[in-house]
Amino acid sequence: MTASWLHLGAIVTHVKTPGEQFNAAVGRQLRAEIGAAGSSIAAMAREIGIARSALDNYVTGKRSIPVPIVYAVSASLDIAPHIMITRACLLYTSDAADE
Repeated sequence: MTASWLHLGAIVTHVKTPGEQFNAAVGRQLRAEIGAAGSSIAAMAREIGIARSALDNYVTGKRSIPVPIVYAVSASLDIAPHIMITRACLLYTSDAADE
């Protein structure tokens, strides 16, 4: 995956590292699990005690997700954290195969 933008008349391309891609996959999985549980980003953020904007940045891949956040969301959804990460791994490898 790449992102391009114009910088002082030149096109700059940012290729996401595998770590950034995996972080994005974990974020997408968190978002999917939150939605599947019938919750929202705002409600989950309140429940785990962080700002809605912070959780939104994590689940959209804009910011790296701290491990304690993965644990807090997982616990709130009654999903073992290793299951959440395993599901994200499957998503990540599926994404890599599509590229």
